[in-house]
Amino acid sequence: MPNGTIATSFANKIQDALLGGINLSPPSKHIGYTMTASGSNGFGAEPVGASYARISAIPNIWSVATDGTTTNIADLEMPRASGTQGTPVALTIYDSSIGGNPLVFIPIDGSLTIQNRNSLIIPAGVITHRFKATSHYSQYWRTAIMNFIYLGTPLPIEPILWAGYTSSAPTATASGTEPVAAEYVRQSLNNNKTSFTSAVNGSLGTALNLQFPISASAQGNISHVALFGSQAGGPYLASAPLVPNVAMTVNAQMIIQAGSFTLQLR
Repeated sequence: MPNGTIATSFANKIQDALLGGINLSPPSKHIGYTMTASGSNGFGAEPVGASYARISAIPNIWSVATDGTTTNIADLEMPRASGTQGTPVALTIYDSSIGGNPLVFIPIDGSLTIQNRNSLIIPAGVITHRFKATSHYSQYWRTAIMNFIYLGTPLPIEPILWAGYTSSAPTATASGTEPVAAEYVRQSLNNNKTSFTSAVNGSLGTALNLQFPISASAQGNISHVALFGSQAGGPYLASAPLVPNVAMTVNAQMIIQAGSFTLQLR
């Protein structure tokens, strides 16, 4: 089964919590299926009648996320149809048993028409949800987000975030190489909406200029900006490319203008 996608409206809420400090409680989860494709901003069309109903997706049917990936560890069985419902093309996880808001979309492989007395069964291990390899978020945050969505584990909201810059590309588990010069120091950002914009289409940015100390020595070619949960060490949280790269020569100063450092949840 193809990879899941977080609904845009839900991605915005997660972004505003992690980068803005806005309180977000774990949602309840209910799985249904749709007969038309679900877009990132809305529902596909669910069956009408014929005993169709969403089922509860309680935490103990999901694995603890590793490497930012989770899967179902138990079979999911939808109610038996009392008439022809059609051919489902996607699963959707909602925050309510009726109506509500979409949380995650998962396309369905193949074609299976739900007819009278049929029941859609999703075997354990079939649903897999992982972040894209190009995600701006670190493995630490990816895993926290998956466990928040599927297990109801609260998000780790840092009261203060720390911005730094690197001369090598980050990976999911490592931030890249920060300068070792004595004058280099990460800059603090209070985790609120004075420091960060509100998320739109799953993306947001800094709302303030980030101004680093003037360099007393050459620091190399700077390629990325990164966020951390502490002034030194970790946890490493997220990063994005610096376009264009900046050569930090003697007496240079890195100033990242408001809105130029953006992060997208994907």
